Amino acid sequence: MKGRQRIMWMVMAGALALGGSPLLAEPVGEVAPSPLEQLENRFFEALGGGQATAAESLLLEGLRNGLLTGKDPVEATLMVSLGNEMCELGLIASAAFWLKQVQTRFGNEPAGENSDQTWAQLLAPKIAWLEQGGHRTWVEPTAENLARKIFRALQPYDRTALDALLVPFDVYIGWWQSELEPVKRDELLSFLESHRAGLLTWVNEKHLPALPGGGEAVVYLKTKGWSTPDGYTTLQFALHQLAAGGWEWRGVVLGEEGELPMDGGPRPGSEGRSLTSP
Repeated sequence: MKGRQRIMWMVMAGALALGGSPLLAEPVGEVAPSPLEQLENRFFEALGGGQATAAESLLLEGLRNGLLTGKDPVEATLMVSLGNEMCELGLIASAAFWLKQVQTRFGNEPAGENSDQTWAQLLAPKIAWLEQGGHRTWVEPTAENLARKIFRALQPYDRTALDALLVPFDVYIGWWQSELEPVKRDELLSFLESHRAGLLTWVNEKHLPALPGGGEAVVYLKTKGWSTPDGYTTLQFALHQLAAGGWEWRGVVLGEEGELPMDGGPRPGSEGRSLTSP
């Protein structure tokens, strides 16, 4: 993920006289990025390169020198990204620190352009879990183990069992070749319940156990038999591999036959579709 590099162009001057031709201005060229944009670029380069400690140092320096003012929503994205990465790495104290920074500075702001939750509402479950020690009691040792438990809970639909298997935070739903959207846990569970049409089929049961050996960070339990909206034919349960070991179920993606999603999680401020779409 890169920071924003803005290119500013002058506007058309317009016709000088009746019947005249408009004058096209020459492009001004690339505007130098602001200090915050420079920080954003360097931060995501470090984080994307697996250098979480270096990324954290950049934000700490931004806090010390006053560059991070608590006024630009980009700051919330940086801090949440770092907090989530630290959580993945099992660095509980650091993860809690950065997510609490967002809660304090941006708690009443919307968590993204199209979100119906504030940052405080979105982050509350994860912060509470971190404050209790950050133990992932729901994690399964293998993707196959987790997939079988999920599929068993779907036939017949056992909401209590599914609730126990789904992560308590960072839940999402997505559409093939589209954005992935963070949603509330209850919304996802209700979506599954309302779109269960009949006998479900586990499409890739024979191939799922082989996928983790290939170094995949996310594998998909692909199922058919749903009354899925918008003409999609499969519902794919996203199983994420943790850096500390084990697998967890974070969301679902509506897909097409023979295709798998290209992304493993929601993007900050992503534009998704409503769970109630026809």
